[in-house]
Amino acid sequence: MDVSIHEKEITTDFLKEFDVVVFTDFYDKKLLAHYNNFCRSQEKPIGFIYAGSLGLYGFTFVDFGSKFICFDTNGEDPRSAIIANITNEENAVVTTHEDKRHGFEEGDHVVFKEVKGMEEINGKVFPIKVLSPYQFSIGDTTKFGKYIRDGIVEQVKTQKVNFISLLSN
Repeated sequence: MDVSIHEKEITTDFLKEFDVVVFTDFYDKKLLAHYNNFCRSQEKPIGFIYAGSLGLYGFTFVDFGSKFICFDTNGEDPRSAIIANITNEENAVVTTHEDKRHGFEEGDHVVFKEVKGMEEINGKVFPIKVLSPYQFSIGDTTKFGKYIRDGIVEQVKTQKVNFISLLSN
């Protein structure tokens, strides 16, 4: 990763070359808002960071666009569980091994691996609804094969973050 300081005129054509731009100790808010809106408007938004220091007071503003995906919300390893059963129904229920709670939370997303019988489920990501410490639902599995045995379910730690623009601040 290359980091460089640019001390010449900043243009939107210049900003297009980057994935992330950082402005420090620059206090023309109208121009900053213009750059921020430009970064947000790109097909693949350009990350925008604005930071400053005013004596003992410092600040940072971060905007990675309205559709930023965070892949690790808390720094902990993803939770996983061994599957005991998956039902074939419109609101399928996944039951995990009775010796250990699955530890998932409402709204988590999970991915399945090594499932026998219901192979179509392997590698797919599902949002879950927690039913108990050992069960959760994943939606419709009626078009999948019948669960036979085995499998691991693992938490997918992604979350959409909707940053606001500098003008909204």
